[in-house]
Amino acid sequence: MREARSSVPGAGPPSAGGSTTNHGPSPKVVLTLRPATVDDADFVNSLEDICMRDYALALWDDWVPSIEKYGFDVERHRIVVINDRDMGCIDLWQKPTFVELNKFYLLPEARNRGHGVTLLERARNDADLLGLPLRLSVLTTNPRAIKFYEREGFRAIQTTPQRIVMEPA
Repeated sequence: MREARSSVPGAGPPSAGGSTTNHGPSPKVVLTLRPATVDDADFVNSLEDICMRDYALALWDDWVPSIEKYGFDVERHRIVVINDRDMGCIDLWQKPTFVELNKFYLLPEARNRGHGVTLLERARNDADLLGLPLRLSVLTTNPRAIKFYEREGFRAIQTTPQRIVMEPA
């Protein structure tokens, strides 16, 4: 995946005093992707724990981070950096007939600000440049993610009791 650089208007609640008066332009948010390094393994492991543990436990009553099962492939991982702070990761895996969005994690404080939409659009563009569809799977215990992908134009192409495999419609 190429480095993504985009500006997303800052989003946040009105000031603590309850005023909704605009006191100037919203600050710009700088969102980039950087290649992962071996030093990012602990961050990605922690991020996966925050983002996936509860959904895995709801399905299997067990939690084993993917790094423990499969290792950490720095070639596929990109670290999401927002305003110079590591805030998430993406793992894109090119397969013969599609590009798999294998991991797409954001820290809770980075959610609901348009960053996921920006990053998903970038992943779709990268897959398009390869002439391949973008594909992902979502745990059935994660309805919020399912709704997000549906809202962004993805549809289920395969469903099991544990996962929904999705592609753009």
